[in-house]
Amino acid sequence: MKKLVSTAIALMIGFCAVSAYAQERESILDGQPAVRRRVMFLPKRFELTPHFGATYLQDFKHSLLVGVRAEFHALEWLSFGVFFDYAVANIDTGLTNEIESTLPSTLNTNTLVDPSPSKRVMKDALDTLMFKAGVYVAYTPWFGKLSLFGKLFAKFDMHILAGAGFVFLKAGKFDSRFYDDTCTDHTRLCFKRVDDNGGLKIGPLLGFGLRFWALRWLAVSFTFHTIIIKRNSAGFDATGDTDPNNPNVLVIDKKDESWENLMSFTVGVSFFFPTKAPRSK
Repeated sequence: MKKLVSTAIALMIGFCAVSAYAQERESILDGQPAVRRRVMFLPKRFELTPHFGATYLQDFKHSLLVGVRAEFHALEWLSFGVFFDYAVANIDTGLTNEIESTLPSTLNTNTLVDPSPSKRVMKDALDTLMFKAGVYVAYTPWFGKLSLFGKLFAKFDMHILAGAGFVFLKAGKFDSRFYDDTCTDHTRLCFKRVDDNGGLKIGPLLGFGLRFWALRWLAVSFTFHTIIIKRNSAGFDATGDTDPNNPNVLVIDKKDESWENLMSFTVGVSFFFPTKAPRSK
């Protein structure tokens, strides 16, 4: 019995000694960086990115974009940026072409009951993106390295961003030959356009992006973002409100606007200054 107790005590003392030794060994790495001599791609660097892209998932028109983005990386994970995108071309979507195919070439002048526009009236009423811009704060929590078949390697980072977006839209045409705010004859649509669907729109900006590093001062950048704005893309009455002085006349104003997502993606080449990226200790 004494031998059994002595053996148990010896085992306990040995286990405690091993545990204390292990804890002492583990504490050597406490507070140490996960990777030493790591290239610090972002902190205290300025990024300039010319890019091109397009809007997507839009109702009536897609826009082809060229622009530039400038960003200052205050910390490894925090940066501040601005961008400007100019619409070099606007292309009708499939929905626009489908709607246009169902409309008459000329207005129905036989009755005021039929409010259908002609092909020309419908196309003229659509707004058009001229340019958009934004200011934002970006958070970069993810860094890593990718490999292809163990032969090709590329470093990357992923960031999310939030801020304010600015969108300038060219208003659809208001042609008095096709609209009438009195409906005194049968040759025009009975609409009274109080507010057009153009001008500057401001809304929240949300997005995310990826960078793939080719060199310490050069990266390929992909960015996706949306600007949420109030808009009347079609330029027509959506609420059915009528003119108090003439119940036969539909009114087009700010009440016909609705919240929409102006979504876009861009691909660009990012240049970093200073060109030399330091290493961590």
